[in-house]
Amino acid sequence: MSLITVVACNQFISVMSDGRIVDRFNNIEDENFNKIKSYEDNLFFSAWGSKAIFDDVAMTLDQKYKTLNKSDYVDEASKIILRTANKIIYQNHPFILLWGGRSKGILKICQLRTPKKQLESLELISNDCISAIGSNKPYAFKYIESELSDMYIPNLDKVIEAQKNTIEHVATMDDTVNNVIFSKVFIS
Repeated sequence: MSLITVVACNQFISVMSDGRIVDRFNNIEDENFNKIKSYEDNLFFSAWGSKAIFDDVAMTLDQKYKTLNKSDYVDEASKIILRTANKIIYQNHPFILLWGGRSKGILKICQLRTPKKQLESLELISNDCISAIGSNKPYAFKYIESELSDMYIPNLDKVIEAQKNTIEHVATMDDTVNNVIFSKVFIS
């Protein structure tokens, strides 16, 4: 499995790869963490799933950053992530999409969708705070909702912690390694 996280707090973006080897009971046998690159911007997104798929995404993001103007990078990075998510969906990996928006400063869970659709709904209004998380197990959503339900304008560290907690929760309860956690948060 791999966790690709792009972290932003108006100063930088860090693209990171977290490789993990698990046995058939999802016990962690080996972990490695590789910070690939830091960039400057205000976008955060992360993905969890097949290590090969997301390592490729991380390297593509790195290459794009070297060749694109900074002003074009966020849009291009978003397209790469969306294409990757759609590719996974159309390869028939189970995937459920949950997304929430900020209302009066509170992050609320707004909608639960099952795809076989393109993820165009992730292209949302700027200055809103959005989190989208995918898995083939409904309990993943109940868990992340409980992690984020009382959060006001989300603190980046808390969002990251909630996502990691959810990943750990799903990994310990699921008997597959093909699940995907996919998140995208715009921080105003």
